[in-house]
Amino acid sequence: MNGKLILPCLVAFVLAWGCSAPGAERRPGALVEVFRDGQKPSKAFKEIGMLTDDGGLGEQGEIEGKFLRKAKRMGADAIVLHPLLKTGAELKGFSLVDTYLYKASVIVYE
Repeated sequence: MNGKLILPCLVAFVLAWGCSAPGAERRPGALVEVFRDGQKPSKAFKEIGMLTDDGGLGEQGEIEGKFLRKAKRMGADAIVLHPLLKTGAELKGFSLVDTYLYKASVIVYE
């Protein structure tokens, strides 16, 4: 009976160990700096992820807030917001609203 439990336990251990990303030892929830308009941190840094979303200009605050929350959970020190890229338009009510691609690099200081 004990022999039957060894393999599932070993698989669970390997999966749990493999899911611990390099950022797992970081401190989620700490203050995250925001850089925009081509600015970059003066400290040495490493990109640990990229966040993307799309929406109109009226959704910018909501999207950036979502980026900050995700970056905090990832243990980031900062995010670098990329310039908006117009991707098209969508019908809202009786008018067309331009849509944009929002991108942010998630970084940690080295």
